[in-house]
Amino acid sequence: MTVTVLPILETDFKPEKPLAEVMNERLIRLAKERRDLGGGHRRDRGRVRGNW
Repeated sequence: MTVTVLPILETDFKPEKPLAEVMNERLIRLAKERRDLGGGHRRDRGRVRGNW
């Protein structure tokens, strides 16, 4: 199992939005930034390979 911990670097929460929505937007943005970095396929990373 792979666990990733992401720090909250921005503290400018918008009070009109629920916290879950703010965090979801940040995770989506981070995922897009990581995808844009490239570096090949990450699909098999951290998985146990075998005949299942």
